[in-house]
Amino acid sequence: MIKKGLNYTKNLFSEKNKNNKYATYLVLIITTIFTRVLFATKYLFEWDSVQLALGMKNFSIINHQPHPPGYFFYVYSGKFLNNIIGNANYSLIIINIIFTIIATILFYNIALKIFKDQKLSILSAIIFITNPFIWFHGEFVNIYIIDALFALIYFYLSYLIIKENKKIFPLFSFLFGIGIGFRQSLVIFFAPLYIFTAYYYLKREKHYFYNILSNTIILILTTLSWLIPTAYLSGGLKEFFEITKGQYSVSTTATAFISLSKIQSTLRQTGNTIKLFFYSGGILSIFIIYSFLKGKLKFHKKIKSIFWFWFLPSFLFYSLIHLGKAGYIMTITPLILILGIAAIYKIKSIKHKYLIISIVILFQTICFLFNMENLISNKKILINVSPYNISAANLKNNDYRIEQIIKNLQQYNPEDTIIITEGDSPYIKQRTNFIKNGRHLNYYLPEYSMYYIFNDKSRPTRYYKYQNDDMRLLYQSYIPIDNEIENVLLVTDDYNYEKYKFQYISHYIDEKIFYKDISNQDAFEYIGYNFVKQY
Repeated sequence: MIKKGLNYTKNLFSEKNKNNKYATYLVLIITTIFTRVLFATKYLFEWDSVQLALGMKNFSIINHQPHPPGYFFYVYSGKFLNNIIGNANYSLIIINIIFTIIATILFYNIALKIFKDQKLSILSAIIFITNPFIWFHGEFVNIYIIDALFALIYFYLSYLIIKENKKIFPLFSFLFGIGIGFRQSLVIFFAPLYIFTAYYYLKREKHYFYNILSNTIILILTTLSWLIPTAYLSGGLKEFFEITKGQYSVSTTATAFISLSKIQSTLRQTGNTIKLFFYSGGILSIFIIYSFLKGKLKFHKKIKSIFWFWFLPSFLFYSLIHLGKAGYIMTITPLILILGIAAIYKIKSIKHKYLIISIVILFQTICFLFNMENLISNKKILINVSPYNISAANLKNNDYRIEQIIKNLQQYNPEDTIIITEGDSPYIKQRTNFIKNGRHLNYYLPEYSMYYIFNDKSRPTRYYKYQNDDMRLLYQSYIPIDNEIENVLLVTDDYNYEKYKFQYISHYIDEKIFYKDISNQDAFEYIGYNFVKQY
């Protein structure tokens, strides 16, 4: 019976079996679902995750629900699903899993087009599924899997149009506008590829004016399909662009290094981008470097041109303008994987190439299941832009931390308790204490009064107050609180709080909870803020 089963499987995936494509798709879909469901987060993973979930409840980019420019199609896809299952976190994770499935099937078809090898293409798709960056960002609420998906869509369409002379550029125009509705930054990274593909398409097509007009109309209509509702919900088109411009300015101020006076910073950011490039490729990066140095990494001229138009916009933006998180690299991670697989395949001296690729898959799986940083003793060689480690262990630890903190805080009555958390402050470790609990705890404990305070001394004193659906930003160090308040809970980092007479009560991974009894006090001070009871 086992022998018959093996023969059936062999025949099913044979090149001669016309149903092998659908059997392959089914296996890839099941593999993707199985690997993602096992490690999906129970709680919203980070600050941006909460903002996306809040956007499903009340879309308002003014209040950063989600933050500008809004990701309209992504949020409303999740909102539609949330109306069915009633869980914002799982709704958007399901969307991410669906996107990962589509991306995996696309990756398989791209590999089949480039390598003309069925077995290699299947293994390539499994490499894509088990890549720690792809795997990790499919397990929690975030927008980076969108980058990988549409990068593959745009590359595949460009390949078909330029290399195979397919007359499908209107489809490219349609999906380009739709993709931007999911993730507005795609216009920065893939407009050059879109224009390059348009040039090739128009050069060989008749009815030049008609093609330009029809594709322009398609692009405008698809863009308006998300821009109009987003602008309406933002208070108008002018307000939308002002809010988006402000968000872009804030995001890029800290990492924009196009200045002769900041050459060192520019080089550091470029170095981080290069490290992140190879970091996301993992062990495949070794083969890329080797093949490149040996001159073996060669492609058809047209494919090479598409690769460059895919790679350069992202690389230049991350190197010179802004590199905020490890997830940013997902716009070019699929390209890195294609290059790595090609490098192995084109090294003629290497025997048992399928075995080597299988080892790569195993190594990637190990890297994802465990903390990748634990495999390297010299942490300086790692990328220093990610506030989280790319691993299943980190996902599990994060869920445990949030769950335990919430359970601990719920022991106190919200009617006589306030919660304080910190943003920029001398008392937190920015890269370790990456969850800004003010947003998280307000989402899961909306009945509590929550104060999210800053003390970075570089900007005006400010704090956010959260309670229920109300969020207020105030620029002052005087904080009025209700006279019934007796308990103060401080969720922060591992520092000494004896100066402020807070009592340490519990510790969960990177964060600790401190307690202060103010039942017999009219006021108290903490890092420059004065909390005063109002009678």
